[in-house]
Amino acid sequence: MSSRPRCLVTDEDPRLVAGRVWSETRTVVEPNALPDEPFDLGETSIVVVSTLLEQTDLQPYLIAASRGVPLVLRLVMAPAERAARIDELGRVAMLTTDDHPPTARLNQTQIALLALVADGSSVETAADAIDVGTRTAYRRLAEAMEVLGARSRVEAVGLARAAGLLPPPT
Repeated sequence: MSSRPRCLVTDEDPRLVAGRVWSETRTVVEPNALPDEPFDLGETSIVVVSTLLEQTDLQPYLIAASRGVPLVLRLVMAPAERAARIDELGRVAMLTTDDHPPTARLNQTQIALLALVADGSSVETAADAIDVGTRTAYRRLAEAMEVLGARSRVEAVGLARAAGLLPPPT
């Protein structure tokens, strides 16, 4: 799996998107409110959620990403400036944008496994349900997590739900 943090660039309200992506509680902060210690914040529950305008300095967001903090950003600016900002963000974070979702690279087996896991099935039970081996199921789920930029199956389910591949939780 990639160790780079994830950055979601959306045209929707970034707080709503963050709420759909992470089912567990996350602490939403601005990049200047990040704690000084520890430097690596990748294993914390912090997420930076913000709307950036053309005049917004991107540097604090790049630093937050380099510290392992996931970002959910809405870029409100001219298309050329948006493209330049997306390019900069893509250098430090695993980037997903509304117009190029990674979910397009998921296959039907991966989506089926994510759906079964989302409904509470164990990986072993899910594998039996779609008639694949247990090792294959674990491998397909790991591949889906990589494509989605998720660090856990729970986060992968949240990302798949946010992308509309899975129904919302009941």
